[in-house]
Amino acid sequence: MSALVPDLLSFLAANPDITAIDAVFVDANGRLRGKRLPRDAAAAIGGGSVTIPQATMALTTPGECLDAGGRGISDGDPDGIGLPVAGSVVRLPWATAPTAQVFLRLASAEGAPLGLDPRDVLDRVVTRLAALGLRPVTAFEVEFYVIDRTRAADGAPLLPAAMTALPVWSQRSHAVEPLDALAPFFATVEAYAAALGLRTGGVTAETGIGQFEINLIHGEDPGRAADEVILLRQALTQAARACELDVTFMAKPMADRPGNGLHLHLSLIDAEGRNIFAGEQGEEMLRFALGGLRAMMPDVLAIQAPNHNSYRRFVPGNFVPVNRSWGRDNRSVALRVPSGSLSARRIEHRMAGGDAHPHLVMATVLAGVVHGLENRLDPGPASDGNANLLADPALPRDLSAALDAFSASPVVRDYLGAAYVDLYTDLRRKEFDRLLSFYSPKEYEWYL
Repeated sequence: MSALVPDLLSFLAANPDITAIDAVFVDANGRLRGKRLPRDAAAAIGGGSVTIPQATMALTTPGECLDAGGRGISDGDPDGIGLPVAGSVVRLPWATAPTAQVFLRLASAEGAPLGLDPRDVLDRVVTRLAALGLRPVTAFEVEFYVIDRTRAADGAPLLPAAMTALPVWSQRSHAVEPLDALAPFFATVEAYAAALGLRTGGVTAETGIGQFEINLIHGEDPGRAADEVILLRQALTQAARACELDVTFMAKPMADRPGNGLHLHLSLIDAEGRNIFAGEQGEEMLRFALGGLRAMMPDVLAIQAPNHNSYRRFVPGNFVPVNRSWGRDNRSVALRVPSGSLSARRIEHRMAGGDAHPHLVMATVLAGVVHGLENRLDPGPASDGNANLLADPALPRDLSAALDAFSASPVVRDYLGAAYVDLYTDLRRKEFDRLLSFYSPKEYEWYL
């Protein structure tokens, strides 16, 4: 029986009204899949008796099983078991009946990792970092649009009436009027986040009308940092529903507005808890980390920009990275070193889209850092001024090219594991082929 059973039981003892537990996995798309179980199943959850098809980790974004990596039809659709993630039990504040939620990770019947769960990929890279005597301190920034529940005739998102009623000058970029206009929504988000134990910073109106950003607080557990993105997305989605609104994390939901990013802030600490970017060799260590991130950027873009729409976000001149630039206190670059005290020196990785998988983004960013430290890679000179105008020919411009680079990279295979690289590549290719099987109105307009 898992050592986590007492955690579950003590949680239930402190919450005697709980009637159900959602035992959920984070799939390859960052979406939750699992089972709702009765309260008395707590021991079974903790003991690894919750089963789910292994192919759950190879579903497309809309949830179809296309036999990616031979998972589903070809292998007879076998089960895996779920093992609880420590410290992940929470009460769901939006549930109509008192309900708890616990994150699970996929394992074999013997409790060993199957290598299908994105948590396994992240663990693999964290182990490489630990071998260097280092631990990451990380935090994500989550960007999203608040949109109306209704859609345009073509399915495109529409802004809420509360936003469109504002004067144009007050609708974007650090204005407070949008926060007032959507005050009930943000109050609900704050209440839900607190109930989930999320450590959030401020909320900011971004450049896009209806676009906002919420910062999560730095922590030393990279898995927890990724889980907090999943929880915050849940809180935002449920708060929007409660307020008759909707939210989207889509990388580029509107052609005439900026896209959504999932920025990751990162520093590294040694065994004594010292930030290695701030010590005697801090500048050298920082440059090595930046060098590794730049070197791996083309090969991991398929993770950080995981679908066809993701590549619409990379528009020059729009504060979205279009090259492998780095700079100090410069938001036009892909890798920013924010200003501030030396002890807090860190890297802000700005490449990933808002719909990317936080565990896989974390894995690829940490892999880039390890790669740079192990090989002492130099990032070249920092960029000054606007580095956001010229596209980088080394960066893939679409999903197909990104998947080619991802699957062919021996460095990516080394850090993330060849089996997962093959599974992910096959999944994304099949999902993209499925998308292309649908006809669009423009296709008829141009070619009929």
